[in-house]
Amino acid sequence: MKPKRMYESLGVKNIGAILQPPPEPPKPIDPAQENSGALQMVIPKAFPEQNHDAHIKAHMAFMTSRMVQINPQVYALMQAHVSQHVGLKVKNKVLAQMLETEEMKQLQMERPEEFAMLFESKVAEEIAVETENLINMERQFQAATGQDPLVQLKQQEIDLRALDIQRKMQEEEKKREFEAQKFTAKQFLDEDKLNLDEELGRKRLRLQEEKMRQDKNNAPQ
Repeated sequence: MKPKRMYESLGVKNIGAILQPPPEPPKPIDPAQENSGALQMVIPKAFPEQNHDAHIKAHMAFMTSRMVQINPQVYALMQAHVSQHVGLKVKNKVLAQMLETEEMKQLQMERPEEFAMLFESKVAEEIAVETENLINMERQFQAATGQDPLVQLKQQEIDLRALDIQRKMQEEEKKREFEAQKFTAKQFLDEDKLNLDEELGRKRLRLQEEKMRQDKNNAPQ
């Protein structure tokens, strides 16, 4: 018996959600892929083992591009992602520095709560410094790409048109995916209907054969 029919016979609801395979856990990707995904509102994820400085620099440069500057949602998404990298970078750095001394290693083993409080305090201090560095980096990027205000205004108009084209392309892609899913779903339904018709046909045949045997047995000798 197919899993779908088994669940149906048990009266289970939301069978589609149960049979759907679990999503794969996110994996580290390069900053270029993250930047590209962000334009489609795919939320990037930072991982502890990544080169945080390289990712931060790549994302900060990307955030000065016109496509991001005129799209507040993408800009906010990338800001949040950069903050993830900053947090992971600082934690790695502070932990490595603290565990350089035997005193801190002993503190971590004997009084872990005290060690954790000290760790969080140092992390907060370092994040404040890194945040200030990021602000300065953003100012440098903006200064390096400065343009005449009239040119910027005209460029924004062009970028808005490009965004509209991109939006329409994404809508068309989603429409194609939806139609493909409808076609696949119809194939499954047709297959189930065919299997059900075959099963009903077999049951009717068995009933007819059983009736014929009963009529034969009940016939006068």
